[in-house]
Parts: sequence; structure tokens; C-alpha cells
Amino acid sequence: NFLSHDENLPRTPSIREGQWGQEGKRALQSYLKRNGFYTGPLHGVLDSLTVRALRSWLMDLGHFHESWLTDNECEWGRWTTIALQRFLIAEYEQEKGIRHLAVDGQWNVETVFAFQDFLARSGTASPRTGTWHSANNKAIQEFLKRRGYLEMRTYSVGADLEADEEVVRGMEAWLRDQGFPCGLQGNEADGVDGVIHSATRLALQLFLNSERAGQIDKDLVIDGKWKEPTIRRLQELLVEDNPNVEVNGLWDIATRQGLQLFLRLQGRYVSFTDGDFGAVSVESLQAWLRDEGFSCGSNGERGDGVSGTWGKGTTCALQKFLNSRKAAATLHDIFTTAPEQKDLEAACWALALFGGAEEWMDEEVFDLLPTLDQSLIDTGRRTAKARQVLRDNGLPVPPEWWGTAQLLANLGDALWIQAAGSEAAVAAVLSLKSLEAADEAPPGVWEMGVAVLLAHLRDGMPTAVEVVCHALGKLMDMHYLRVEVLDSARKVLAQRLRANASIHQAIARGLTAMRSLVNQLWPVLRERLSSPHGLDMKIAAEALAALDNQLLLSEHVLVSSAAVLGPRLMDEEWIVRLGACHGLAAFGTKAAGPYLDQILELVEDEEGPVVAAAAAAVSKLLHDKTDRRFQLYGVLRRLQARLPDNESDAWVRAGCCQGIGSVGLVLDDTVQVLSSHLTDTEVIVVEGAAQALRQLYLRGAIDSKVLDNTAFETASQLLSQDWLHRWAACVCLGALGPTALPYMQDLQARASDEDENAFVHDAAKQSLNRLAILQRSEHFQDRSLDRMHAAQSLVGYSFSPPEPPHGSVRA
Repeated sequence: NFLSHDENLPRTPSIREGQWGQEGKRALQSYLKRNGFYTGPLHGVLDSLTVRALRSWLMDLGHFHESWLTDNECEWGRWTTIALQRFLIAEYEQEKGIRHLAVDGQWNVETVFAFQDFLARSGTASPRTGTWHSANNKAIQEFLKRRGYLEMRTYSVGADLEADEEVVRGMEAWLRDQGFPCGLQGNEADGVDGVIHSATRLALQLFLNSERAGQIDKDLVIDGKWKEPTIRRLQELLVEDNPNVEVNGLWDIATRQGLQLFLRLQGRYVSFTDGDFGAVSVESLQAWLRDEGFSCGSNGERGDGVSGTWGKGTTCALQKFLNSRKAAATLHDIFTTAPEQKDLEAACWALALFGGAEEWMDEEVFDLLPTLDQSLIDTGRRTAKARQVLRDNGLPVPPEWWGTAQLLANLGDALWIQAAGSEAAVAAVLSLKSLEAADEAPPGVWEMGVAVLLAHLRDGMPTAVEVVCHALGKLMDMHYLRVEVLDSARKVLAQRLRANASIHQAIARGLTAMRSLVNQLWPVLRERLSSPHGLDMKIAAEALAALDNQLLLSEHVLVSSAAVLGPRLMDEEWIVRLGACHGLAAFGTKAAGPYLDQILELVEDEEGPVVAAAAAAVSKLLHDKTDRRFQLYGVLRRLQARLPDNESDAWVRAGCCQGIGSVGLVLDDTVQVLSSHLTDTEVIVVEGAAQALRQLYLRGAIDSKVLDNTAFETASQLLSQDWLHRWAACVCLGALGPTALPYMQDLQARASDEDENAFVHDAAKQSLNRLAILQRSEHFQDRSLDRMHAAQSLVGYSFSPPEPPHGSVRA
């Protein structure tokens, strides 16, 4: 099969059908000759010259070692066959991105060779002999230095992998960040303790078997250089959610906007997505990286790397994140349909039978099993019974009955965890426990199973985190978890709650199964409310609110937390005032009510994001109180009064527009005021006004006809001779959302016009991408779609060539 892939060799039947005849031997000689290892005739006889050439070729590739030269020089021999098998397996695995390695926790020839081969493929000078040498220690040190897990200094080099504890720690930390924790050792119960255990070898074997090992060539070198490879990797991450980002290796405005939007999804950025990646954006990125476990250094007010200045430390932290499983994982949960989930859950339980977990299964679980092939269920049950018979008679259980590798691989798979659910995860972990107790699995597999669950808490998506919380809660109720494990879970959850707002609700639901941890978590979050960084406050407050929504907090917690935030509404730093507004809005009227007057004052703030946050907070706190509706109208008048001045700061104008949308009410002239800013010269103002109109429609404050008429009038501006009007129209249509879908053809005309102004061209392209996402969305529902086909396209109207640019647009 390998030879048949060579284009220079004949496609003879004997080669294709696996027959080792004269033609196959001649093909091998031809291949060796073309690669400079064989000098004899192509006669199809495996003579000594051919065997020597084959061995030289395999030795050159690192698959044949000098110490193996025990075969008769003129004969093929056993070691020659083994070397050739190693080469063919390596070729197949490299092609498929997989490796089939026994997961037994042993440091045997197969594991050593696989690890050596992995290090060699990663670009290090690692000999592939099956025996660990000092040269391999140099290779692992070089590998870890390139990935930021070891400092750039000299480490001790010996023939043993454990020659230097710091090197082992680096390797364990690297495996942990790849989603393969080395058990529950270490101060944080994350498997990082600098000692090689059975669990360390298990984690390494699982990694070498994974698809991730086949993608090592994509890893970045952690060098702190903001160049094309790093930018391209970042763009590959961002483009999943933002088609406006182009994977071109350039730090362009679309990439900067994409990163701002990504940080907004994490709850880490609340300013305008203008692509101006200044101090506020950098600070948001650094704080997010810090709380995800990738510190940007020791600079900044608190020595935590959050300084607002992008330096080498920030680039290194971002590179390290991009190499981790957190970046490799999809940004969204993996959803399966109900039938698929039912089948997969049944399959998981059937597999657990092989591990002897049947005694822990609930009765209702067996209702799932008939949905699977009955032969698999019967096989699982027979295996469990046969295993018990062998145990009772003191006989060994065949290794192929263990299922250890499959159980550990399943527990580490996000799709498995999400689709199977917490009950199946518990069964899989308990299966590992029963296997280890019966000496039918390597020592440490039980702790490995728990460690893999903790890894999902550390970097999993919301659904996986929720499932794992329930699984750990069940194991905790069964008294199977050590205090150190629970402490590690608490620390990991506290970190996730501080880092990422999108995961709050999932953690809160998961903590309903681990209530004993809540009283240790909320004081950490309340302390965070005193942070000098406003978004730290915002995320901590939203996390507390999520816990309160699940009835996990005492009544006094939010009240006392609001007392911390209230005085910070008058802080000198605008980002702190903003965080306090968002935090109090999350707490609700009961806790935040006493601070309403102070929030109302911030509607007159000189910073646009604070204005928008204050208006949103007032709306949330007062919207259901009909007796206080007059105050909302008062806020609306104050916001509109600040808008007519087109010479005012663009941030303030954009903030006022966003605030009007948040209030959700209109005065007689509200639509007119917002519409007048759809032709503003600042992108953030145009988007803010368009989004405000859309928000008012969604909240029932204006009729759909108003939105449709606005879209039509805006689309007509695409034909204006003033390029600024065409640019504003493109931006506006993208922000209006579904009601602008009928005008995609008109936007396409602007995007495809080679003579169009560059600003207009880029704005049309970005709006087309935004609308295309809406068009593809299966969950999109909007009444304005009913008139989509009736809307008039403007393509075909006469259009004059654009005038030379006579103004500028601040990005």
C-alpha cells in the first residue's frame, strides 16, 4: 500500500492486492534506488544488497537502531521486520493523525518510541530508538522551552526522564493544558508535582493516541513576537464566530474588531467595537488571559500583568493560550439531537458494563439500553459476569476486556460528556475504580478518571462544565472524593467564574449538585468587587447573581455585595463606574435599589460606555415598576438632549444611542433623533443608532414598518454620490439586522464595484457577512422577514462613479 502511493512505481495488481511477489520486491528495490540506498539491479530478489539498503534507509529515518543488527546480514530477519513495521505504522498514523498505543501506564519500548517520534516530529533532535537517552532529555527540554513551560536556561541532562524535577513539572503542566492531566497529585490536585507516576505515563499515552498529537506542527513557538504565525492562529480562532475576520496574518481592523467581539462574548469588553485596540481593549485582553490561567507577567498596578500596555508578556500569554486545549476546543457547546443523545448515552452505559459498574447503575438507566444493539448489551453483561467468575477463582482477566483506554478517552471527550450526561460519567469513573481494585487496570486510572473530569471544569464549554459538576457532586455524595480534590474543584470554579461571564449560568446550575462549595466561592467573588479593574467587578457581580438565581445564596449576600459596589459609582476611573453599573443591574432592585439615584446621575457622564451602562441599569431596575415609569422617560429626555450636537465626543453620542435602545421607550421625536445619526461620520455612532432602532422594535416600542422604512431609506443612500453617505448606509444596514436582509444584493453591488471607495467596500463586505450569518441561522425569527420578498432592490438604478474622498472616517 505504501509503495502503491509512489507515482513513479507501476500500479501492478500484485502490489495493490497485498501479494509479496517478484513485482513487489522489484518495486521496493526501485524505491530504495531512487532514494539513493540501493545500487544493484532491479531483479526482484531480496539479496544481501537489498537487505542492507533497506536497513540503511530505515536507520536513516530513525526506525532501525545499530544495536538491533543481530539478524544475519544476508537475511531479512525479525528486527528488520520490526523496523519496517514501525516505519509503516508511523506513516499511517501521520497520515490519519492517530496512534494506537497501549494505555497501561508502562514506560516500555512502544511508549518510549512513540514519545521520541512525537518529539522528532515537533522539530527537536530526538533520536528514535525505543530507549530513552540524554539526547531525548535535551529534546523534551527544547520542546518545553519553545512552548513557554521552561525558562531559557540550562537544565541537568541525564539518561533518565526524571533527571530534573522542574523539567517534569513543565511536562506535566503542558499535558494538563492539553487536556491530559497527570492524575491528582500536586498542590492544586492538577497532576503537576515534578514526579513521574503511573498517572503521568497514562496521560502521556492518552495524549500520544489523540488527534492533538498529530497536530503538533501547528503549535506556536512562544517567543513573544507579534508576527504573522501568531496573528494567523488568532484569526483562525476568531473566524469561527466572525466571518469578517480574514485569515491573512495581518493585524488589520477586522482582526482587531474580531478580538474585541470575542472578548465581549467572554464578558470582558463592554466598550465599542471600533477596531481601535487601545489601552482599554488591551487591559481587557490581559485580564481575561490572567483569569484563564495565562499570566501576562508581573507589571500593572497589582503586579498581575494587567497594565493596558501590550508587550512581549502579553504576546507570550496569548501564544500559550492559542496552543492550549482551550483554544483548540470549539467556542460553542456541541449539541446533538435527542435520538443521537439517547443512542450515545446507551452506548456509554454499555461500555461501562465492561468495567463492572453494573452494580452502581440506577434502574431507569437500563431503560436506555434497549435502544442500542442488543448484542452489545449482552456482550457487556456476559463480560462483566465472566470477569467476576475469573476474579472469584483467582484467574487473570484478559487485557482486552479492560476497556481502560476507551473509558479514559471517553471521559476526556467533550462530545461524550455532553451527550452522555453525568450518570454515564459517574459509571465510567466507577468502572475505572473497579478495574483498578481488581488489578485489571494500571494503578492510578481511578484518579486519572477524576482528574479528566476536573480538566473539563478547567477548560470545558458550559454544558460540559455543568455535566461534570453534577458528576462530581454524585461522587462527592458517595464519599469517593478527597478533600484535596474538592479544594481543587473549588479553585477551578472560582477561576472560571472570575474569567468568563458566558459560563456563569452553567456553573450555577452545576453547583446545585455541589452546594457545599458555594459558601467557599461567594466570599471570593465578593472580594473581587473591590478590584481596581471595572470588568473584574462586573463579572464577579454577574457570577454572584447567577448563584442567587439558583437559590444558592443567603438573602444578605447580594445586599452586602451591593454595599461594596455602591460607593464605586463615583470612582474617578470610568471603567470602575461602568463595572459598578453593570454589577448593580445584575443584582436587581431589591439589592441595588438604594443606589438608583447615583446610577441616574451617570446618565450625564462624560464617557459614552458609562452613559450606556447607566441607562441599561436604570431600565433593568425600573422597567417593571409602572409607578416609576416617569423616571425612565426622564432618562430618555436627557439622553436625547445630548444627541443633537454632532460636534460632541463620538463616544458620548454612541453611548446615548445605546442608552435609548436599552430604555425601550420612545417620545414623539425619538425615531427622528436616532435617524438623524444614521449618517454620522463615526462608525460607532451609526451602529449605535441603528442598533437602538432595532432594540426599540424588539421591545415593542416602535412598529416594524418604522424599521422597514428606515432600511429602505438607508439602502437608497447606497446610490449617493457622497462616499461618506454610502459608507454610513453600509454600516447602518449591517447593524439593522434582519430588516436589512432584502438589500444584500445592493450591498453586494458596492462590495464588488472595483471603483468603489475602500472604506465603502470594506463596510459593505462586513455588513454582508453579518447579514449572511442571520440568514443562515436556524433560530432566526423576525416579523420583518414576512415582507422580505416584497421589498424593492435598488440594483439597476443609475449610479454615478464616486467622487474622490473628501473626508476621513476614524476607525
